[in-house]
Amino acid sequence: MKKINFFTATLIAILLFILNDAEVSFAQQAKIDSLFNLVETDKPACSTPCIGDTARITHLNGLARELRINEPQRATDYATQALDLAEKIDFKKGMAYAYQTFGSMNYYQGNYLEALDYNFKALKTAEDLDDKDFDASLLSSIGMVYKEQGDYPRALEFDFKALKMKEEIGNKNAMAKILGNIGVVYQAQRDLPKALDYFFKALKVAEEVGDKNGVAIDLGNIGIVYYDQKDLDKALEYYLKALKAKEELGNKISISKTLGNIGLVYRDQNNFDMALDYYLRSLKLVEELGDKNGIAANLGNLGSLYTITKDYAKAEKYLSDALEISHSIGALDIEMNHEIYFSELFSNTNRYQLALEHYKKAMTIKDSLFNDEKNQEITRKEMNYEFEKKEAAAKAEQDKKDALNAADLKKQTLIRNITIGAAIVAALLVFVAVRSVNRRKKLSFEKTVSEVETKALRSQMNPHFISNSLQSINKYIIDNEKENASEYLSRFAKLMRMILENSREAEVTIEKDLQALELYLQLESLRFKNKFKYEIEVGKDIDSANTMIPPLLLQPFVENSILHGLRTIDDGMIKIKVNKEGSMIRCTVEDNGIGREQSVKLEAGEEKRESLGMKITLARLEVINQLKKVRAAINVLDLKNNENIPAGLRVELLLPFETAF
Repeated sequence: MKKINFFTATLIAILLFILNDAEVSFAQQAKIDSLFNLVETDKPACSTPCIGDTARITHLNGLARELRINEPQRATDYATQALDLAEKIDFKKGMAYAYQTFGSMNYYQGNYLEALDYNFKALKTAEDLDDKDFDASLLSSIGMVYKEQGDYPRALEFDFKALKMKEEIGNKNAMAKILGNIGVVYQAQRDLPKALDYFFKALKVAEEVGDKNGVAIDLGNIGIVYYDQKDLDKALEYYLKALKAKEELGNKISISKTLGNIGLVYRDQNNFDMALDYYLRSLKLVEELGDKNGIAANLGNLGSLYTITKDYAKAEKYLSDALEISHSIGALDIEMNHEIYFSELFSNTNRYQLALEHYKKAMTIKDSLFNDEKNQEITRKEMNYEFEKKEAAAKAEQDKKDALNAADLKKQTLIRNITIGAAIVAALLVFVAVRSVNRRKKLSFEKTVSEVETKALRSQMNPHFISNSLQSINKYIIDNEKENASEYLSRFAKLMRMILENSREAEVTIEKDLQALELYLQLESLRFKNKFKYEIEVGKDIDSANTMIPPLLLQPFVENSILHGLRTIDDGMIKIKVNKEGSMIRCTVEDNGIGREQSVKLEAGEEKRESLGMKITLARLEVINQLKKVRAAINVLDLKNNENIPAGLRVELLLPFETAF
């Protein structure tokens, strides 16, 4: 009897799940069918377009809006009919709603410039409608487009305007969504405390209005922020709440992602049995959905987990399947993670040559993704510039038409109006010209920043250092020095990961920066057979876990000391000090080497390799000075002993003192 009851309960649960998943689709299809019937049965109110056709325009716009995501071509046809008819009878509301639909379609298709253009047209057309709810929705849509473009300040500007208007009219459903959007923008900016604050505000409003889908989304977002803050207990608490809410809604894709997130938390808590259970549940769902991205990601997570639990046979099987799928679908970010997981697996099983090969592949993919991201960023900025230039030109043209219309209405003051109109046009042209010049200057500066960041990353990942390190690892492997190879590879992998992680941020804590620098020093010390020692000292008045600096500014000077200053010294010493001086931080790199003059003489007959460290650092400091209006600088001092003989080199770097909190 128990078996029958269990089977019946399971069957009912499955049927409810399927019905719940289909409920929205049925309701939406019914609405589409109803609107379609209205459009088909609408008759022209007059022999030519007239004011009586407003109902047909409303139905056409409604049908286009319902179809805009799943059937964009049909939606375009209906929205075009609505716009043409509305323009003929000057029906502003119909025109504005058609523009809004075009904006929404372009947003979902990734055509962000067109989406902005149509939303601004809708906003302009709706000026006389006195419909705050509609205006606020347009402002929110514009904020969403700017967020997708990575223009976070503008996204927040439009989101807050929309939020204020929705609060004034008391539309709490819309308020909840906009609060969540603001949280997402702050999360993208890595301002996690503010992101958390707005996600909680969104959750509170969504619970008040009974928006179950909004509640599920907000709970999941809160879990993600807590996970990013390393608060695993809180992250798990909200992920589990989100899972329960999403299971009630029946959205399988969303459920699978939350299951994977829960598995990740359990893995980080070393609760491997629970992690395995949630990974397998997530995998089962994505396999049912045929989601290859989700399948590849979950297989990789399982492989990594089995590596941690030392079940290497299963780890290799899952990772092989994961890598094959991610490569076949061109998911480079997932493929890169799988290559790193393979490197860790082979390192743990003493197959160092394979570990090295997979790590190289991961770094190659990472470099490709980094370059693609930078190119996309530059393209976005160029497109934004063109859009704003077009917008300014359209404004000037409209002002010119207004001036001419005014002149026609007041013929008796024709000369005066023409003079005023010409003056306005001239002023606008000057304004556009000045704005265009300023825009170009801004784009030039942003391009310089991007180039400096790229060069800085390349200097941090010095190809000669990487090549030498890989050769050292290879030599250990050839000489069968397994422990040395494993230790060196582990440190090298950790350093590369830290450099890549730090390079994503404009600033990191002194603690993280010095950890990466010390790893670099350890590797170089091993490579040069401990010919030099080093000391790292941080002043007592500096909280290294809270004080922020640009990443790896000191590394080029440490490299210079090792390769040039200490090249002939067997008992070299490098001292690194960080102290606070007023509103600045003084970072010092000092060595007891042969000095610049003697180094130049020794290298006179050698093939020279241009050192870009100083040039790139100076360029980075120039960017810092322009952005923060400070006086960051570099001082290089030649040290001499009592007999006036060169006794080393000291490099002093002055940076603005800033804290994270």
